Amino acid sequence: MSTRKLRPVSYASVAGATEVARGTVVRNLARLTVLLLCLGGCATHSQKAASVREAFYAGDTGTARAALAELTSQRSHDRDVLLLDKAVVDLFLGQPRTAQRLLRDVRDRFDYFEQLDLREQILSIVTDDRSVAYPGEDYEKVLIRVMLAFADLVDDGDDVLAYALQAIQKQQELTETPLPGMSENLRKSYKQVAVAAYLYAVLREATYTDYDDAERWYTRVAAWAPQFSRVRLDLERARKGVFARPGNGVVYVFVFADRGPYKVESVEAPTTVSLAIASALITALGDYSVPPTIAPVKVPKVVAPPRRLDRVDVAVPGRATGHCETLTDINRMAVEQFEAIRPWVVARAVARRIVKKAAVVGVKDALGARDPVAQLALDLAGVAWEAAERADTRCWSLLPGRIDATRLELPAGEHPITLQAVGVDGRLGPPIRQSVQVAPGKATFVLGYFPSLRPVGRVLVSEPY
Repeated sequence: MSTRKLRPVSYASVAGATEVARGTVVRNLARLTVLLLCLGGCATHSQKAASVREAFYAGDTGTARAALAELTSQRSHDRDVLLLDKAVVDLFLGQPRTAQRLLRDVRDRFDYFEQLDLREQILSIVTDDRSVAYPGEDYEKVLIRVMLAFADLVDDGDDVLAYALQAIQKQQELTETPLPGMSENLRKSYKQVAVAAYLYAVLREATYTDYDDAERWYTRVAAWAPQFSRVRLDLERARKGVFARPGNGVVYVFVFADRGPYKVESVEAPTTVSLAIASALITALGDYSVPPTIAPVKVPKVVAPPRRLDRVDVAVPGRATGHCETLTDINRMAVEQFEAIRPWVVARAVARRIVKKAAVVGVKDALGARDPVAQLALDLAGVAWEAAERADTRCWSLLPGRIDATRLELPAGEHPITLQAVGVDGRLGPPIRQSVQVAPGKATFVLGYFPSLRPVGRVLVSEPY
């Protein structure tokens, strides 16, 4: 019986094989590091939306719409917020029904995405929050319904009251609902949105039969928007039960003024220090090194652009003059709401970073990677994994900075109305003239978007209600 001779194995050959295997691990980890860094370098939403904002605010609605059409044709996690921007562009291009359809679709998806998806939550820990379906910021969820009310207002007006009530109810619902995983309700400090209540009050008053209801809602507007001084006149009129004098009609002018909020990526410095301490503690308690805290903790931040407009003046030659006052300061609302929930946003980022550090230590333990080179390779991969994180800067980019309004009572007939923006430095924009049909005992609504001294797109006028 023959026996197979075995080749003797020397310690040198074992060491050589180990060295080859170690080299393979290092090379694969290096490739992973490069891949993660490349993924981290992908364009954020704020970068993609910048050109759209620039074109829109410059009045180039055609370029803005074309860019949005290209971006929304792609399957991406920021498609919904791009569709919201497209709805704004469509609205001020005179297509309110198209805008309503887009707004309704995104509103419904945002409501659905409020339900947590376990698979997505796990994926967000492995990557970052950009991998989760975007449910909208709280202020965006409310303002979708406000924008729906305005889009319907300049269309057929059948659902304005419903949309205004939806906005009020959504704000109330959010204020009463804690964020996932939080025992303390960080949303309880949210302020109510006065513009929705004002729209509701105006339309109730215009029925000539619901003055009591109108008075209740005007009272709420006075409490929610004390800077809107003309609501005192609205309250007085509702109490007297006189919407307009015989033979007159009313024109309500609403202005989307200034440039609205957007998100940028920011670094949470205190958290980065805390993570360094956490890394030291984990290292002290275990046998393996923890990836060093080199990559900063990145979180989104809501930014309010500087105010450009003081007001928009409204005049009817030989008849009436006035100026729009602020009903809802969207920039302030967005910043205050986001700052209220910032501890929750930061906590998610911190938890994700700790999980990643613990995962690297777990891999070392599973592989028994006590060799300094292997540990270094895993640490490099861990650093790259953390560096690939980006803040979730998805947001509705084309919101206005605030919503202003005024009221003019005019004799029935056709009237030329002039809108003129006044800058914070006193400069005047060009006078924008718009013909408005006033019907006796009816309300007509005018809507314009002034991100600067000049309006964007068309000034929209409703049929008399």
